[in-house]
Amino acid sequence: MRGRNRSVAWRGLSVACACSFVGWLLTSCAWPARVFELEVDSGLDPLPGLPVVRAIDGRPNQAFQVSFDQAIAEFARTPVPADGTRDFDMLVLSSGGVNGAFGAGVLTAWTERGDRPDFWTVTGVSVGALMAPFAFAGPEFDDRLEELFARISPADMHQEKGVISSVLFDESLMDNSPLRRSIARGVDMELMRAVAKRHREGRRCMVGSTYLDYGHFVVWDLGAIATVGTDKALELFRNVLTASAAIPVVYPPVRFATGEREELHVDGAVIRPLFMPQNIFNGYKSAERAGIDWDDVEATMYVIHNGSLRPKPVAVQRDTLDIATRTVTMMSYTMINEHVLHLFMLSQAWKAQFRFATMDYGDELNVQDFTPDDTLELFEKGRELMTRSTPWQDSPPGYLLRQDIERLAPVGSERNSNDEPGIVERLRSIEVQLRELRSELRAARGK
Repeated sequence: MRGRNRSVAWRGLSVACACSFVGWLLTSCAWPARVFELEVDSGLDPLPGLPVVRAIDGRPNQAFQVSFDQAIAEFARTPVPADGTRDFDMLVLSSGGVNGAFGAGVLTAWTERGDRPDFWTVTGVSVGALMAPFAFAGPEFDDRLEELFARISPADMHQEKGVISSVLFDESLMDNSPLRRSIARGVDMELMRAVAKRHREGRRCMVGSTYLDYGHFVVWDLGAIATVGTDKALELFRNVLTASAAIPVVYPPVRFATGEREELHVDGAVIRPLFMPQNIFNGYKSAERAGIDWDDVEATMYVIHNGSLRPKPVAVQRDTLDIATRTVTMMSYTMINEHVLHLFMLSQAWKAQFRFATMDYGDELNVQDFTPDDTLELFEKGRELMTRSTPWQDSPPGYLLRQDIERLAPVGSERNSNDEPGIVERLRSIEVQLRELRSELRAARGK
């Protein structure tokens, strides 16, 4: 019995020593602790030496309101077409990692098709953010889109670190230096000047990142950054794009110094995989000040989703990591579907046309296992989509299908041909509700 107790004691001592050693390693080799006060409901600190170029989504921002007022004033000065209706085209680019090859293919073939709009607003998140400035600057930058997205390998995005060291002493599993170098090659002074020119014309390009400390979705105005025109502005421009595409845990967060505080920003898709700014500015007020009525504007929201809307089936293994990975993956698909639906409802409230493009089920690439041939094939699939006579869907797939509405009927109720008018009435009721919502938004413009 004494020998057994001695053995247990030695094992306990060994575990304690091991834990102490690991604890010593963590405190002596890990990143220094970030210690500063966090207010419960704080805004964003200004970036030293720069104008206001960012805002928290959902919160009114005076600088962004002034900027959008200027944008709509420029829009109002554009010649009125013969039919008396101006076009206001918006482009939304989603997250999707390497699947951005699909969106790049869509954009380049859209140019060749000859009906790609001259966008007034472009937004992007994650890989969509990386694509956004090129799409915004115009078709003359299509060659850079193809170069950056058509044929890429994992080595173009990251390089591996030691597993133990990255878990114990680092802030990410991968080093994204290759991605930073790719961004630096594509985003130079020439591109930034082109973005600045478009911004002065009244057009706006915005991307999103996630501010980790507060959990804010931060909207960055790339055009406002570009108009500064300095090397410091170019560095910030690149860092914002890197932050928006910094997949948490996989890639390190991007640090932004604001004087007393250092912010950590990661992939905007953590909160919103695709977006239009919400409540940062009042577009109805801007239109009123510019002397135009949105009813006289033909608005269209184009949404390019760099992915499919449901995950491929996989054989989930009975281990914690596999179950956790699959669960998070399924949650991300749910988030995508909800945000696409949100944009559709928003377009209806704005009385804008909705145009949606997404990948076919099963075409999605795995971010951990792909080749340049895979991304090229996906790029060509995006191009092929734009050769079709009707490449765009005018609503999210499956939205308000007749069979879905029919399911609303009580279980056991009789169905016959006489039910058809009821279905139609329900559709009309939904349409009325959307129009009422739009009227309420318009009525709120004076508040």
